[in-house]
Amino acid sequence: MDHGLRDRNRAKTRVALVEALVPRLSERELEDIPVRELCEAAEISQPTFFNYFPTKPDLLTHFVQLWSLRMGVVALQSAQLGPLESIHAFYAASAEQVQEHPRVMLSLIAHQARWTQGTQTPPVELVERLLWLDDHPKAATVSDQGLGELLPLWITQAIQAGELPPDTPVMELTLAAASIFFGVPLLLAQSSPQAIGPMYRSQLETLWAGARARFG
Repeated sequence: MDHGLRDRNRAKTRVALVEALVPRLSERELEDIPVRELCEAAEISQPTFFNYFPTKPDLLTHFVQLWSLRMGVVALQSAQLGPLESIHAFYAASAEQVQEHPRVMLSLIAHQARWTQGTQTPPVELVERLLWLDDHPKAATVSDQGLGELLPLWITQAIQAGELPPDTPVMELTLAAASIFFGVPLLLAQSSPQAIGPMYRSQLETLWAGARARFG
């Protein structure tokens, strides 16, 4: 029972720190947000912060994981329409977040672009998953490792389902789809954030059509 209480308190603290970070990222760069300020908002001590997150970028990485969980749940809701539609749903939900919080999402996208180049992170614990996702039935299984894990899986499933040709190179298409995910917001978030969702779909459909023409 005590162990369960510790897990719940740990999860609440980690979520509270993420929730303290988000509004501040809307106004400032990560390096301009003092750890002390985050701790005051989450009502914890600075030693507690560093017990959970050795650095502020580690907290941002954790936010990417929680954000990936939420976007992954959205994608799962479209899974019955096919693996490619899961990708479209993930991108569409991400576009909505960029439109709502452009500065925050640009920070996350830039951070995730570095993270997907090989950084390994421990999975989000079940108690925190349930807290963050409001006890969603898929909370235990949805991936928290971002596009670096999700895209190859979905593209492989699309090949198996006949949505893409059998000889489609998974990693080549993964890199192309990832470049769309990271590149479109960087180009449009400041000037035309409302155009990100339609541009995502247009660019992805062009990518799938190109794969079918080239490898089909």
